[in-house]
Order: sequence, then C-alpha cells, then structure tokens
Amino acid sequence: LKRFELSNDPVGCFIKEHCELKPECEESKDHVIEAFTQFLDSHQFPHRTREYFFRAMYERNPQITVKRKKNQKPEYYLAGIRLKE
Repeated sequence: LKRFELSNDPVGCFIKEHCELKPECEESKDHVIEAFTQFLDSHQFPHRTREYFFRAMYERNPQITVKRKKNQKPEYYLAGIRLKE
C-alpha cells in the first residue's frame, strides 16, 4: 500500500513524512527541493522537475508562501513549512 501511495502522490508522501506545516515555520526553498530529490532517490523514483514539485505543493497547501530574504545574496524561502530533523 505504501508503494502505491508513493507512486500516486510522491509530493504528499514527502510532506507527510519529512515536513512540518505550521505558520511560524520557514525553510530554504533550495533545502526543500534537495530533500525531495533525496526522498525520490531513496525510493528509487525518477526525479521530478522543480516546477512539478512546487506546483503540487502549493496546490495542496495554500498556506505555504514564498518569501525573499534580503541580505548580501537574496535567498528564497518557504513560509509555513519546515523539514523535520
């Protein structure tokens, strides 16, 4: 059943297993996509594009928004989600 769920909804499974969804959470956009790529590798699934991942994540979780930190090197991060440790 788990393999079926993973193949039908890898983004949902990744978020359920590896992320925490709370308004006060934030995570680097690059860290999230790197973790998703590792998740796909660990389950021997083909890589999905960044666009696919973020589109699916935003559609299912409208509370997650993109923010931009303005420091020496602008960095994009996601507000409303954090990777579990």
